[in-house]
Amino acid sequence: MTDVISDDDDFSQYDLIVAPILYIVKDGLGQKITDYVASGGNFITSFMSGMVNESDNIYPGGYPGPLKDVMGLWVEESDAILPDKDVKLAMTTGDELTGYLIADLIRLKGAHVLAKYASEFYAGTPAVTENTYSKGKAWYVGSRLDHLSFRKIIMHIVDDLHLSALVKEPTELEITKCQNSAGQDIYFVLNMGKGKRPLPLEFQKGYRDLLTGNSPETMLDSWDVEILVQE
Repeated sequence: MTDVISDDDDFSQYDLIVAPILYIVKDGLGQKITDYVASGGNFITSFMSGMVNESDNIYPGGYPGPLKDVMGLWVEESDAILPDKDVKLAMTTGDELTGYLIADLIRLKGAHVLAKYASEFYAGTPAVTENTYSKGKAWYVGSRLDHLSFRKIIMHIVDDLHLSALVKEPTELEITKCQNSAGQDIYFVLNMGKGKRPLPLEFQKGYRDLLTGNSPETMLDSWDVEILVQE
């Protein structure tokens, strides 16, 4: 299950916390995240994180500010990528990734490289990192990855932590799971993109669409929604 939480919630009940573009890190939050990871938690953040405090004052010494130690790195500078351009990345596993918008030039302080840039003048330098911090781990993503590229990173982390993925098959559909008062799993499937996209095979048999009462459509058109339960 996935929850949307605030920085005031109890982090210890979660195996993994994802906080992309955590631009504002208010007083005490950096230490709270650090303590969470040190106690065995796992944390993912990205470019433009830890830049300012709650008063919008920039943290000195480079970003991610108070998260530098737990992430095991600091960002020397960032390259802005034009809207019609991209940057190529290569994972240590051999997978190719694509980034947009920004590319952080990362300096390691203990973190290990999970992916390097494969184009531009910073080719060969760290782009995505993994840092073991006491009993936990922290990952940093230095560019805005497209959907499939970010999924590769997430699946690597899910496999590393032995977590159960909601959907095994790669998909560009948005799929979330909730439970009703009886404990029955309900899957919300949305196509938020342009063009038709296939429903993952695992949902094509043995499920019923609550909106129609019928078996689910195997191809979802743009903006289509299905709410699925097991028959």
